[in-house]
Amino acid sequence: MVEASKDEQTARLMSSPLQVTIMASLLERLARVPQTRHALFDAYFDTIYSREVGKGGRIGYRLETPRS
Repeated sequence: MVEASKDEQTARLMSSPLQVTIMASLLERLARVPQTRHALFDAYFDTIYSREVGKGGRIGYRLETPRS
């Protein structure tokens, strides 16, 4: 998080509490923070999608089935 906040590209993506929360959740899975907004959104979507699939149940099953 410290590195990301010092980097010019990612510091702009951490201007709100929501964005900081997104960065924190991404860094739990990734070694580096994505450098563009598009890559950030893509990584965030994959993170949330995987989390929901991992929960199991009906929703997890429905999310996992079409993706595979």
